[in-house]
Amino acid sequence: MVVMTKVGFKPNGRLIPTHFINDTSLSYAEKGVLASLYCDVEINDADIFNSLISKGYIEKSKKGEFIVKTLPKPPEGEIILIEEVPKKEKKPNLMTKCIDEIKNFTKDEALQNVLKQYLFLRLNPSKESRLYGNKLTFYKFTRLLNDLKNMRGNKIDIVNRSIKKEWAIFVDTASKDNTDSSTLTDSERNKLDRSVSF
Repeated sequence: MVVMTKVGFKPNGRLIPTHFINDTSLSYAEKGVLASLYCDVEINDADIFNSLISKGYIEKSKKGEFIVKTLPKPPEGEIILIEEVPKKEKKPNLMTKCIDEIKNFTKDEALQNVLKQYLFLRLNPSKESRLYGNKLTFYKFTRLLNDLKNMRGNKIDIVNRSIKKEWAIFVDTASKDNTDSSTLTDSERNKLDRSVSF
């Protein structure tokens, strides 16, 4: 007996679902027939076809067409439990990780806001910026926060100055009112020069 079937569901462009392949109640021949049916292949074995109907993998529609089911129809009163595949948890991106680090670093919202501005500048520098091409990593950002924590000056001013001057580091300006690169100490200038190639 030759039976042509109409496939009721073609997941992902004829990919064969693994549910029936892993079903131990099906014989290898039944699994092969099901796989063939997903590819619109003619089946010549009426016994296997009838067995798949009785197990709920094939169903006859009201129009008389046979439909291959992705999951078997459970017998009356029986429930089939299907284990859900757990979704892979997405790794947080650099921006999210750095913002979380800022929140752990300080509870001061004003400081959090300027640190977020600095972070945005570092992650999205314009092509004209001296920070362009100076990639920020999570490790570098945590080092910057650690350096900032040990500085004596007003931390908001320190971060704002780095934003304004487009510096890749924070420079403690506790004793300097109007700091620019010409008023930095030699060690601060060396550190700033090295930060461009950070």
